[in-house]
Amino acid sequence: MESGGTTGHSRTYSETAVTEATTAPKPKLGGGGLSLGKAKKQDHASRVLKESGLAAAAAAVSAPAQAASAPADDHPVSIKIEEKISVNLNRDGGVSAVDVSGAMTITIVDGAHASVRVHLAPSNDEFAFKTHPNINKVLHSSDNVLAIKDNRPFPVNAPTSILRWRAQALGKTKVPLTINCWPSSSGASVEFELENPALRLTNVQIALPLAGAFPDVSSISCGSFQHDSATSTLHWLIPAIDSANSSGSMDVQLSAEVGEEAFFPAAVAFVCDQSLARVSVVTVADSETHAAVPFGCHASIVTDVYTVE
Repeated sequence: MESGGTTGHSRTYSETAVTEATTAPKPKLGGGGLSLGKAKKQDHASRVLKESGLAAAAAAVSAPAQAASAPADDHPVSIKIEEKISVNLNRDGGVSAVDVSGAMTITIVDGAHASVRVHLAPSNDEFAFKTHPNINKVLHSSDNVLAIKDNRPFPVNAPTSILRWRAQALGKTKVPLTINCWPSSSGASVEFELENPALRLTNVQIALPLAGAFPDVSSISCGSFQHDSATSTLHWLIPAIDSANSSGSMDVQLSAEVGEEAFFPAAVAFVCDQSLARVSVVTVADSETHAAVPFGCHASIVTDVYTVE
């Protein structure tokens, strides 16, 4: 395949796929606004994620990221805060649907510290929270503290879910990332913008369907790209998006006219070591003596279905 455009990239040919990769500097471009609605295309989006290989890629990048920063087992108490986010974006960057669900799990590593209270920081009131039936709901409502009723101990060496939360609409809290897509019959310009500057997204992947055509990436502001001809998908790979790299763009031309609709739905995946609901642990204390108990805590956000229609 002959191609011009971006220089300094390499190609690897195989019987099933053609892969192209490049890196580039970081000029910034703007993104789009927000709007809210209801989700109607989750099943279709899930299929696109699977066929593009983005779902498997997201799982592959999120597992090592979580394992690397997970709390060490030598803490008497280990806590995980995990969120999954699904978003349906309009191609102009607006949001038509959002669903965020989260859970907090506690593991008592040292049985000498099984009777504890978990003191939480103030959380995002746009989320609805539910405690486990064995958790003292009055204490949680009044003092933002999680403890088993009657100060009974937690199970030892058994991960226990103690708190869940969910939001299907966001007001002041913005979704992490929006994508603008400007398609033509034989090419497209794609832009991203970090909408929530408090977040740092890593292992970001944007998958663009190509309807069987071959791409020529004429410009890319950051990251690299890979073309998978087996799935006819162009993957834009960005190591990190944060306040220092909050926007970017990629321009691609195709070897054939495929029509504007061929580029959709595009799919997005990323990981983040924070919580949209702002769930965090201030202290863990002994239920009787109120003495502080050392603990490890790891928070993460992972994408479930995050698409541009």
